[in-house]
Amino acid sequence: MTSPVCPRVGPALLTLLFVLAVAPALATVDARPAVDGPATVYAAGFFDEYRPQTALDMVRLVPGFRIDNGGGGRGLGGAQGNVLIDGRRPGAKQDSVSAQLQRIPASRVERLVLLQPGTTAAGTEVDGRRTLLDVRLKPGSARAWTWSATIEQDTDSGGPTPSARLSMIDRFGATELRAGITAGTSHVGNRAGERIVGVDGPLEDRLESERFDNRWARINLNTVTSLDNGATLRTSAEFQRSDADDRLRSRRRPAGPNAEDALLRVLAGDTRRTRHELSATFGRALGEHWQARLIGLTRRNETLDFDGLDLGPLETADDDTLAPVRRSDTDAVATESILRSEWVWTGWAGHRMQFDLESAWNALDSELVLQAADPESGQLVAVPLPGSDTRVEEWRLDGRLSDRFDLAGLIVEPALGAEFSRIRQSGETGRDQTFTFLKPALSLIHAPSATARSRLRLERSVAQLDFGDFVSAADFDDDEVDFGNPSLGPQQTWIAELEHERRFGEIAVATLTAYHHWVEDLQDRLPIGGGLDVAGNIGDGQRWGLRLQTTLPLDRVGLQAGRVDMTARWEDSSITDPVTGIDRPFSWQRRYAVRTELRQDLVEDGWAWGIETDYADQARSFGADEINRHQDGLDVEAFIETTRFAGVKVRLMAQNLIDRPFERERLLFDGNRAPGASPTVREQRELRRDRSILLSVSGTF
Repeated sequence: MTSPVCPRVGPALLTLLFVLAVAPALATVDARPAVDGPATVYAAGFFDEYRPQTALDMVRLVPGFRIDNGGGGRGLGGAQGNVLIDGRRPGAKQDSVSAQLQRIPASRVERLVLLQPGTTAAGTEVDGRRTLLDVRLKPGSARAWTWSATIEQDTDSGGPTPSARLSMIDRFGATELRAGITAGTSHVGNRAGERIVGVDGPLEDRLESERFDNRWARINLNTVTSLDNGATLRTSAEFQRSDADDRLRSRRRPAGPNAEDALLRVLAGDTRRTRHELSATFGRALGEHWQARLIGLTRRNETLDFDGLDLGPLETADDDTLAPVRRSDTDAVATESILRSEWVWTGWAGHRMQFDLESAWNALDSELVLQAADPESGQLVAVPLPGSDTRVEEWRLDGRLSDRFDLAGLIVEPALGAEFSRIRQSGETGRDQTFTFLKPALSLIHAPSATARSRLRLERSVAQLDFGDFVSAADFDDDEVDFGNPSLGPQQTWIAELEHERRFGEIAVATLTAYHHWVEDLQDRLPIGGGLDVAGNIGDGQRWGLRLQTTLPLDRVGLQAGRVDMTARWEDSSITDPVTGIDRPFSWQRRYAVRTELRQDLVEDGWAWGIETDYADQARSFGADEINRHQDGLDVEAFIETTRFAGVKVRLMAQNLIDRPFERERLLFDGNRAPGASPTVREQRELRRDRSILLSVSGTF
C-alpha cells in the first residue's frame, strides 16, 4: 500500500527553510576562540551549566555535532568514527568511541575542538570528508571513578531490569589506564494484531505477544603509554558476553467456517554471543617531517543460536502439549585481523601528504542443524540446506595516498585509493571471487572564518560485505528459507556532496547538505526463479537528497537556557526492479526523517528537562514474490534530571510515551511479481511496544 508523498515532503522542506531563516535571529554572542584553520574550540567551562559527568555527556552537547561510532565500514580505515581522543582515533571497532568517552570523567576534559574539513591542527588527524571532534584531556595522575546505575520498568509487562557501569582512569608512571565494567539486563514486551486477507476476503486473524529478555556483561581496558623519543603506544581490549531469550506466542484463528481450527503457534529463540577484541597502535615521529603509525587488531565473535517452532490446538494447548514442528541450531564464528600503517609527510612546504596501507583477513565459519517434523510420524528429522555449513573468507589489501594544500583561498584535499580482495567460500555452493577497485576522492573547502564553511566532496566508496548473506538460514517467523549467495559482490558508490555550514554565536548552527549517489551493483534481493530470491547485486541506481543539522538557542523565544537540536533528511532514489523491469526506490529507503531534541537547563535550581521525538516515512522492501511496507510511527521520550543531591545526577526518563505503532504490510504474489499484478495474500500487522520508565543515578569520585 503506497501513501501520498508530496503532502509529507512539503512540511519537511518548510522546516528547512524556517530554520535557515530564523537562525540568525536566535544567535547569541560568540564566545568561542578560533584556532588555525576552520576549527572551533569549546573550553570545558562551556558545558558547566549542563553539569556533565563524563566526556560523552559533553560531546553530545556540542552544537551541530552528532556522534558517529563507525564500526560498519570496510576495515579500519572505513570503520572509525568522527571523534578523536587527544588527536587520535581510538583504533578499535567493537569498543565504540561512545563507550570509551563514557569511561572518561568530565573533570579530565580540558577542551573540545571541532575540526572542520581542511583543519591543520598539529598532532591531530585530519579528514577532508567529514567534521571531526577532538576531545583533549588534561594531564594528570589522580585516580578518578565514574559510575551509573539504572533500573527500567515496563508499564505493561516485565521488569524491573537493572544495569550498572563502573569505570576508572588512573596513571602508572608513563601509562594512563582506563578500565570499565558494564553489566545488566533488559526486557522488551510486544503486542501485535495481524490480519491475513486473501483475494476473496479475510483468511485468518492473529493475536501475538512477545517477550525479549537479554543479559550482558562487558569488560574494557584502554592504555596510553608515552615512550622515549615522543613515541606513543595505545592498546585496547574488550570482552563481552550476552544471553538473549525470545518467545513469541501467536494465537491464530481462521476466518469463516474453519474458525474452530484455531492454533497456538510458539516461536522460541535462545542466542548466546561471546565477543572479544584486542588492538594496539604504535606511533612516533621519524625526523622533522615524518610521522608514522602502525595498528594491529584482532577480534572474534561466536554466536550460538537456537530457534524452535511448536504448534497445537488453541483451546487445549499449553507448553507441554505443543508439538515440535521445526528446530534450528546454528554455530557461527566470525573473525577479523587487520594490520594497518599510516605515514604522514610534511616536508613539502604547504602540503600534508599521507599514505595508508591496510591488510585485512575476515572469515565466517557457520554450521546449521535444521530439523522438521516428518508428516507421517511427527518425529523431527534432519533437513539438508545447501549453503548452510560453510566457511567464507576474505583477504583484502587497501592503499590510499592523499594530500592537503591551499589554492587561491581553497583548501584542496585530493586522494587516490585502490583495493584488491579475494573471497573464497567452501562447501558445495562455494566459489572464488576477486575484486579490484580504484577509489579516487577530492574535497574542496572554502572556510573564510570560523563561522562559515562550504565544502564540495567527490569520492568513490566500496561497501562492506555481510558474510551472513553468503550463508543459508531458516526464517521460522515468515516460514521461509534465506538462501546464501556465493556470487555476491560489494556495491560501489560515486558520492557527490555539497555542504554549507553557518554558525551564529555560541549555540546556533545550521548545516545543509545536498547529495547525489551513483550506485553500482546495488545490494538488494535478487530473484533466482520460482518466486525465490537471495541477497545479490541487482544493477545500477541513483540516490539523492537533502540533509539538515541544526542547533538553536531558545532564549529569544522565551525559553531561557533552552536549546533544540534537529536532524532532518529528505531522500529519493531510483533503480530498475529486476522482477518487473519498472523503476522503483531502493529497498528500505525512507523518503524523509526528522529527529528533534529539546532541552532546557534551569541552572540556578540544578534541574533540567527535555523531550525527544523521532519520526520517519514508511520503508518498503522488494522480494521476488513479495513487497513489505514498514511504518514505525512517532516516537516521543521525555526526561527530567537533577544534580542537587551531593553532585549525583538523578535522571527519570519515560520512553514510548504515545505508544507508537509499528506497522507491517506484507503483500504476497503467486510466483514472481508481474507488472500490474495484484497480491493474492495481504498480511497486515500492527505491533505495540511496551512503554517504560527508567530511573538512573550516576556520579564520579
